[in-house]
Amino acid sequence: MIDERRETQASLYALGVLPPNELPEFEQELRRNLELQLLVQDLNTSANLLLFGLPQAEAPPGLKAAIFKQINGDSAESAPVVLSWWDRLAWPAPVPWILAGSFAVLCVLLFFTGNILRQKAVELTWKLDEVEQESVQLRRHNAALEHQLGQKSTNAQAVVAEAREQLARRVQDFQKQKVQLETQLQRSSQDSAQSRQQIADVQRRLDAADKQIEQLQLLLPGGNGSIVGQLRVGILNPTADGPTGASGVSIWNSAEQKGILVLQNLPALPADKDYQLWLFDSRYAGPVSAGIVPATDRTGFKLEFKTVAQVDSAERFAISVERKGGVPSPQGKVVMLSN
Repeated sequence: MIDERRETQASLYALGVLPPNELPEFEQELRRNLELQLLVQDLNTSANLLLFGLPQAEAPPGLKAAIFKQINGDSAESAPVVLSWWDRLAWPAPVPWILAGSFAVLCVLLFFTGNILRQKAVELTWKLDEVEQESVQLRRHNAALEHQLGQKSTNAQAVVAEAREQLARRVQDFQKQKVQLETQLQRSSQDSAQSRQQIADVQRRLDAADKQIEQLQLLLPGGNGSIVGQLRVGILNPTADGPTGASGVSIWNSAEQKGILVLQNLPALPADKDYQLWLFDSRYAGPVSAGIVPATDRTGFKLEFKTVAQVDSAERFAISVERKGGVPSPQGKVVMLSN
């Protein structure tokens, strides 16, 4: 901003009446201050235009001849120039001072007007910059909103597509489950008939086992059932790894430390395998071996056996598949197990 002192110096500089002692300092400031240069340029333009706006007047007819006579030295011989009242009125003595004052007033008015216009131009420039900045921000915000809208639209389309795929997969899953349930229902109906058949077979086996127990009791020493309290009877049934049609009964006489095993439908094994009978007694950490059991397809096959250690309470009986000749402890699969 230009202060009041600089504005006064600029006005005087444009009129050519700036004091000589202030002229160097003002011209130095003028060379480096762009705003001061613009102000002086405006004031010079106003001064030049002022000359064209003043009224023009013609000199009196005898004034030019009188001036030439005085220049040529004929002023003493020539008569004095007498101006009429009209000539005196056209060239009044105070006219230059009035013009100078008017010009000074006009310069001041132009200066203040230009200063106001410059201030308004600066304010408008600032406002224009602010508007441009707001416009840039609005464009950026609009671009961000459009980007977000595009992303949301893309995400929405992806969500809809994924939902459709999940729905289609669930429909397919439900259809598969329906088919599986229908298949299971048919199998259940078939299994129900098979279960009833298996129950009837088991019941027949139990009846046969009861008869075998009665026969075995008669075969024991005494044959009259007097030692029934010392006997442990177990009915052997096939496990999940055993033959489905096999069955058996095992009786252990703890007083005489010997027992009888009755088997039926026990299939043959490869040449390097044998069936082995085991008795479980809570006194031992593992089962006690009762020897090798030969395979047989006959009904009512009877085998007498003894254990390698004393068994006072035979809690359960088991038959496993072991390597040829038997093992000290069970290592193979258990194919038959008592209750």
